[in-house]
Amino acid sequence: MSEGAPMADGRLHSGLPASGGFIRCGRSARTLLSVGLGVLLLSLPAHARKKTRVRAEDDPRLGGDAKAFAKASVALEVPADLATVPLDGVGVRVKLSVKGYAIGPPSQGPRPHLLLLVDNSAALEVDDLQAPLALQGLTAGPHTLRAVLSRPWGEVVKAPEAFALTRFWLGARPDDEEKARKAESKAWPDPGKPLLTLVFPTAEERVGGPRLVIAPLPAPESEVEARGDGGAVANAGQPDAATAAITAPAAAAKPSPDSLPIATAGQPLRLDLAKLDKLRTIGAIYPNYIQIVASAESGIKTLADLKGKSLSVGAPKSGTELNSRAILAAAGLSYKDLGKVEYLPFAESVDLMKNRQLNATLQSAGLGVASLKDLSTSSEITVVSVPKEVVDKIGPPFVSVDIPANTYTGQDKDVPTAAVVNYLVTSSAVSDDLAYQMTKLIFESLPELANSHVAGKEIKLETAAMGSPVPLHPGAIRYYKEKGLIK
Repeated sequence: MSEGAPMADGRLHSGLPASGGFIRCGRSARTLLSVGLGVLLLSLPAHARKKTRVRAEDDPRLGGDAKAFAKASVALEVPADLATVPLDGVGVRVKLSVKGYAIGPPSQGPRPHLLLLVDNSAALEVDDLQAPLALQGLTAGPHTLRAVLSRPWGEVVKAPEAFALTRFWLGARPDDEEKARKAESKAWPDPGKPLLTLVFPTAEERVGGPRLVIAPLPAPESEVEARGDGGAVANAGQPDAATAAITAPAAAAKPSPDSLPIATAGQPLRLDLAKLDKLRTIGAIYPNYIQIVASAESGIKTLADLKGKSLSVGAPKSGTELNSRAILAAAGLSYKDLGKVEYLPFAESVDLMKNRQLNATLQSAGLGVASLKDLSTSSEITVVSVPKEVVDKIGPPFVSVDIPANTYTGQDKDVPTAAVVNYLVTSSAVSDDLAYQMTKLIFESLPELANSHVAGKEIKLETAAMGSPVPLHPGAIRYYKEKGLIK
């Protein structure tokens, strides 16, 4: 056994001669030894005398069942449809995610890793979750894929979520149901019985068997740039302004329909918005909820109570500011009736409310706005309702909805309000093929969008082609026709 190697019980073997677990020496020798060690330590530089903190995953004193790993979890997934994946192509892409357990560096030697087991083949070791991975060498038919979190020296992590399993068919599933079920019963474990998982030996590659490879993702045809925006009305101007050199999906802006009709008709609505006739819609996405939140101490409980109070109506020329004008007008109010009008973004509005410099804020966004959640956890708030009769006065594109109870801390009841659907908008200068790929990518990535943000859960393919106030892009129309949404 090499010096410093972990023993079966987790102790480090020093490599020194031992008898009964102690080094035998006389009193004078012990004195010299201790003095010598003291001199040695004092002679070291300060940074060398400090203890190096060992990461829990690299600490051999901790077993796989240590409390430090109690919340460790691993998840894996493969593409839902593998019926047309060529056996000699890139392979089956594998997506891995790990929480509560560090994979890979900083360990200099063996690293914490996870083990992938395809069917009953030897385990494949993974210590880089950033690399795009694919399984190659698989035959057509049903397969089982397992993932197990492992310590650097091969001990598995014994946490409830440290093991994951998925089953899939590579190639088309036979039309003969009896034949398909027979193949599945042979390849897939019985969920009603204990599953034995052997993680040794590990292997990097085997001739003729499954192998894990780093498979670069296909190079995108266009460059994508993420930009900050100036709000829905300002967004409406971006695609048209960029028609000379639109090369990316990022050219799409996200105005809401209350600003789109204004932009296409060239009506300034006191916002001096130029006529834009090249706007095209990719599709309807999530709705914006009109969320009026007041500090409890302001005494504001209704729209009428806003009179004489300070209100932030959103950034200038934003969809939120347009919504503020519409809601107040339908309630018989205008900016002149307010004590003070602030034109501020969401976060800055909340900061003023925390400092008692602002009574209320109107925010038009998806449910669970981060700024409002922050405010509700630090201050008592009132979510002000927008009654249905007020919404009906405005008419389309506004609809009457509820902000569900407990969306924000202290909000224990549903609150009526208005909502307006957002649309993803681009320019007519974008090619049909690019617009088609944009549309396809968005609506075939809805699970990922829903996991990334709560508003993503409200994007529905079924309603994507409905109600657009400007023409749909021909590329988007092509996709919707494929899905049977447009005849």
